[in-house]
Amino acid sequence: MEWMTVWASGQARELGHHWFGGEHLLLALSQEPSIAREVLGDLGVTHARLREALQAMGGSEDTATGEQPQHSGTLSSVSFHDLSACAVGLAAGLGAEQVRPEHVLLAVAWRPDRLAAWLLRSLGVEVERLPAALAAKGVAVPTVAPPPPPPVVAWGPRVDVPIEQLTEVTHRLVAERLPPGTPFGFNHDGKGHAWVVAEQGVDLAAEVQAVLAGLSEQPGRD
Repeated sequence: MEWMTVWASGQARELGHHWFGGEHLLLALSQEPSIAREVLGDLGVTHARLREALQAMGGSEDTATGEQPQHSGTLSSVSFHDLSACAVGLAAGLGAEQVRPEHVLLAVAWRPDRLAAWLLRSLGVEVERLPAALAAKGVAVPTVAPPPPPPVVAWGPRVDVPIEQLTEVTHRLVAERLPPGTPFGFNHDGKGHAWVVAEQGVDLAAEVQAVLAGLSEQPGRD
């Protein structure tokens, strides 16, 4: 798995990201010579297009705020471990002696809810068709179909949250404020800027303000 770490962290460093995830590994697949890159190219996916799509989704450090030290792309995220572990499992199940880039691209299809798959869909790629495209190149693929993509969520605008209160705010939003099952997410850029996001139709800004007001009224808080 070392090559996957090297490839993904290298892409993160080039983008100025302090973390590397499955999306950075996909970005590397579109650049490093392999059958996976050939398949992506046949589907019209280039390194430049993927990079642009990732930055448009907020992955660029250009959108960050605050003054923090330059990051080195050495922190791995859950999405990297999820995608790389899926690739390892697929390779083992197919009887491969080692994990190759083609197995990572297969893993993207088997993890349709991860950002890597969302990036490809944003470029018009039907992720569930990746196994067939790889098979056409002579790559062994599973005989069962990958899982279907998750329902498309119409996300509302991001709402900034003080990073030191991100954990508390997130917990209270999910446990106390938002209707059960509401699509919800949160993240930070590693530079002191954190935010939450929810499905359109939720007045998330008002909910966040209510939570912050409640936290400020707790004993011992200024």
